[in-house]
Amino acid sequence: HYSTFDDSPHHFQGRCEYVLAEDSVGRDFSIHVENDNRHGNKYVSYTKAVAIKTRVVGVIKLLRTGVIINGQSVDIFPHVIGSDGTIVDKQFSSITVTLGLSGVFVRWIGVDDYVRVSVPPTYRDRMSGLCGTFD
Repeated sequence: HYSTFDDSPHHFQGRCEYVLAEDSVGRDFSIHVENDNRHGNKYVSYTKAVAIKTRVVGVIKLLRTGVIINGQSVDIFPHVIGSDGTIVDKQFSSITVTLGLSGVFVRWIGVDDYVRVSVPPTYRDRMSGLCGTFD
């Protein structure tokens, strides 16, 4: 189940990697979700992982078991990375990422299959993906 930036709900069950949200103009970042079948049921999917790709930091992969940044496992939080001051934090099953100067915010609660993406108004009409265009 997804809600767009404009709060329009849509229901989508699929096993694959999808673009949840991306800056389709400046290509500053993209956020991908990897969905898989839940307990072998092909009619129900869940978010297995979230990947945040940025020009400044590289790839931040959020898993139920932890965080991997550019192939390196991270276990000290909060973790500041990149020249823009991107912050990755983990508390219990909640992982949050704030993309430095852009103000893009991602929260993933893996045990609840919950992903939230917030973008500041500067990204209005620049977004694409399952979350919509933010128009």
